[in-house]
Amino acid sequence: MSYFETAAEKVKQQGYQSGNRWERLLDENLRSSHPELVQAMGSDYSHFLIVQTSAALETFATLIEEGMDPMAAQELAMTEMMEVGIEEPEEGRESEPPE
Repeated sequence: MSYFETAAEKVKQQGYQSGNRWERLLDENLRSSHPELVQAMGSDYSHFLIVQTSAALETFATLIEEGMDPMAAQELAMTEMMEVGIEEPEEGRESEPPE
C-alpha cells in the first residue's frame, strides 16, 4: 500500500466522505493546471485527493474553532489546499498518515 492509499483509508475510517465539493474543486484545479502530475500519480491520485481535502477541511474547522470568520477560514483553507505540491514523505523519514 502506498503512503496516500494508507492515509486515505485512515481518514475514510474516521468519517471522511469522498466526492465532496472541496474534493471536486481540487480535482478540477489539478486536472486543469497540472495534468502531467495527475497522470503520473496513476491510481494514487484519488487517494491523494482524499488526503489533501481532508487536511484542508481539518484546517478549516481549526480556524473556525480559533474564532476566524467562516468565510475567511474557508478561503484560507481552500487556498492552501490548491497550492500544495504532490509529495510523499522524504525517504528514510518516518511519517504517519494523518489522524
